[in-house]
Parts: sequence; structure tokens; C-alpha cells
Amino acid sequence: REGILMKIHEVEQGSDEWFALLLGRLTASQYDKVFNQKTLRLNNATATKHMDGMLAELYYKEKDLITFKPSWAMERGTRLEEVARIDFELREGIEVNEVGFVTNEAFGDHIGCSPARLIDGGKGGIEIKCPLPATHIKYHREGVLPKEYRAQVHGSMAVCDADYWWFTSYCPDIKDFTLK
Repeated sequence: REGILMKIHEVEQGSDEWFALLLGRLTASQYDKVFNQKTLRLNNATATKHMDGMLAELYYKEKDLITFKPSWAMERGTRLEEVARIDFELREGIEVNEVGFVTNEAFGDHIGCSPARLIDGGKGGIEIKCPLPATHIKYHREGVLPKEYRAQVHGSMAVCDADYWWFTSYCPDIKDFTLK
């Protein structure tokens, strides 16, 4: 798209190269740690603490700290994401494209996102979640974009300079919850 300052870094999400790209960068999945979930305004107290942690991660080279290990629920969600993507494409008749990591010159090189997928050459995108059944049912009951993903979705839209974004929650045997 003409005039877009977005840069797509073609790396596989979860690879060593992807983790290296994320090092020292504020990513969409962390936006809720620096922005208030209700107002989406900067939360100075949590933002400062999070930034201190990011800088420590960037500069501290010793290997004596506990490394992050995904929970069973996170691993389950990762396993189901491809099924959820196919389900979304078939249900909505929309083809989505996987990307590794996205930055945008307008925000500087220290902010980015790893969208689940981009749509229509980056004019849109999608956030795919595969929560546990009780959480998925809660999303149906509430009927809105879950507050814990507001900053991530809106931040991804900003970084990608997208016109629209989908959110879909997938759980086997239960109807999808999808918003645009």
C-alpha cells in the first residue's frame, strides 16, 4: 500500500530469529502492561516497571535467570491456532497471510507486533485466540472484544496501519466467537 511505513520482518513466529527481533521491543501482546485497559492511555506505573524489565532483558547477558515457559493452556492455544485459522477462512471466505513481525517507522524501531495474520495486503488483520472452554463461553456471554485484548488489537491496527481488524475465539465443539 502506497505511503505505508509498515515493515514486515519475514521470520517464523516462535523461532530464534523471531525472539531476537522481539528483544528490547514493546510488542502488541505487552501493550496491556503499559496502557490502561479501559482508556488505552499510558499507565505510568506499570509502563515504567515493564520498560525496566525490557531494558534488563536487553542488556543483562548472564544466563542465571529463569526463562519463560509457556503454560499448558498457552501450548494448547498454539496447537489449535492453525485449525482456528482454517475454520475462519472457510467460514468467512477470507484468505489470511501469516507474517513474522511488523514494525512501523512512524512509531520507531522499538515498537512492533506479531499479528496472527494479515488480510488484504495488510489493510486488515486478525487476532486468533484459542482459549479454554469456560473463557470461550465468557467471550460469547459478554459479546464484546475481551478487555484483555483491546490494547493488543488496537495496537496491532496502529502498527500495521490497518483499516480493520478481526478478533476470533476458537474452541473445538463450541461455536466460534468472531468480531470485526
